Amino acid sequence: MPLFVTVGNTGNHHDVDAQRRHILTTLIQPRCDLPAVKTLIDTCCSVSLVSEDYANELRRHGFCCRTINTPVEVGMAAEGVSFTSSSLQEVPLVFNGVDAHCVRVECPIIKDLQWPLILGINHLSLLHAKINCHTRVVQLEHGGWHATLNCTASTGGEKSALEFSDVLKDELTRERQLLNEAREHAFEDDANRDLPPIGDENADKNFPRSDDQYAKEVIAEIRLDECTNLSTAQKNDLKKVITKWCRIFHLPGEKFEEIRGYKHHIDTGDHEPLYCTPYPLPESQVRFVKSEIDRMIAEGICRPSESSWSSPILVVAKKDEHGQKVRPRLVIDYRRLNSITRFDAYRIGPIHYPR
Repeated sequence: MPLFVTVGNTGNHHDVDAQRRHILTTLIQPRCDLPAVKTLIDTCCSVSLVSEDYANELRRHGFCCRTINTPVEVGMAAEGVSFTSSSLQEVPLVFNGVDAHCVRVECPIIKDLQWPLILGINHLSLLHAKINCHTRVVQLEHGGWHATLNCTASTGGEKSALEFSDVLKDELTRERQLLNEAREHAFEDDANRDLPPIGDENADKNFPRSDDQYAKEVIAEIRLDECTNLSTAQKNDLKKVITKWCRIFHLPGEKFEEIRGYKHHIDTGDHEPLYCTPYPLPESQVRFVKSEIDRMIAEGICRPSESSWSSPILVVAKKDEHGQKVRPRLVIDYRRLNSITRFDAYRIGPIHYPR
């Protein structure tokens, strides 16, 4: 059954003058290096919406669009019109705080929508929005992150400034410093766990990369120029192969793509599901864990689940790829699951010879 969404006043549209509606407007950036767009904060809108023009611009910057099987029917009560959308656009939202914090949402694409972006009650609720209509301030929170939007009441779609409260910014700066000190103290005695590095924290600011830039960064990470066992001709040939197939290498900040060619199965026989009680976490790690989970959900690494199987998480420490700075790493303790897993009896064949 299609979803009917009302935007603006929900009364009789013949009695409503759309130009006289009092609405909260602001500017929100899709990415740190891209200009902000006019955004309507609308609690009368059940679902966030994006205009066709803005969706096309986001796709030019590499953000995804997908088709849905059941179209979404959108009705504008104030304008007395309705639309049907069968496409969802990935829309990034950057909230400026101590550092930029990005959230990605999916919105139906609506042709001829007067606003580039309308934030509806569905995403306002997920962002724990607190709206003060008197002071025209919207407070948002996501994964332990806080941002304050100073809006304006507008009838003609005027732009307004996106500002971050100086008081809240100073408070978050102090909290971040205390959190970093607590992490360093917690991990200083356990810095050599055999785990891969996290990667560049600022990589998402360069996302998405062009093919040439992607290949260049992959070759730099592989350190092909430092290889002394290959001749110059061999290095050039290998560089051509890597450049052609550079996308099979994952770089920090890039979204993981799902591979549907094979579905992995963990054989546990007839053993009943194992549910392990989560390990308690110190307060200094709670925000880090929440931000990492939000990041992995946004990148498609994991998704919400109600499975009967559950393994606890841990935060461990690992030096970076240069062996210098100690950094926290989120891992899962699968030891109990491994203890009941039936492993393959077949050994892997020789991998040094072509088949």
